[in-house]
Formats: sequence, structure tokens, C-alpha cells
Amino acid sequence: MSWITRKEVESLSAAERAAALAALRAMIDQRLGPHTTPDTYWPATQHIIGELKAAGHDLWSHDHDGESRHLWGWDYMRLSTAGLLQIQFNFAKPCQTFWRGEDGRLGVDRGEAD
Repeated sequence: MSWITRKEVESLSAAERAAALAALRAMIDQRLGPHTTPDTYWPATQHIIGELKAAGHDLWSHDHDGESRHLWGWDYMRLSTAGLLQIQFNFAKPCQTFWRGEDGRLGVDRGEAD
């Protein structure tokens, strides 16, 4: 599976970026679909994060409740080089993607997925 790179997504207009983030969510959810137990789901999310990091995304664990939610985002200690993508994995529910600068709640618990 080929992920959109950090440089590619950062070069998009806001409308194009929204479409790219929707496509990213769909790709992640498709990839995680077969993983119906926490024992396979959470390791699969780690593989996805590794692949997205290899595509240049700045992703660090921000918050994990140990069961149903794991939030990933930019390196908040290095804002000058930090990425803009944030992903929240939600076990047995769709993931969520966000873009720093377009949502003031980034970096905090996103609550339940829709």
C-alpha cells in the first residue's frame, strides 16, 4: 500500500487536503478491517504508523487509553519542524484524521469516533 507523503499532503490546497485525509482514513480503515481483536488491531496500527513515518510524516504517540483509542500527532517539542498530521485510531470504529492549524483541539483526546 502506498501512502501519501508528508510533502505531497502539505503541498495541497485545503480542499485537496480534506479529500486526501478522507482517502487516508479510508485506506487505514480498510487495512485495519480484518483486525477484530485488540491483539491484532494494535500491532497493525503500529505497522501503519511506521509506514507513514517512512513516508515522512512526523507522528508520535500523544495519548493512549490502553483499550480503545490511540492518538498520534506531531513532535510538539520541535514545532519548527513538526508535522501537521494527526491520527486517532479507534478500536472497532473508524479512525479519525486531522490537520494541525485547521482544528484548535489538536493534541487532545478526540473523544468517540462518529
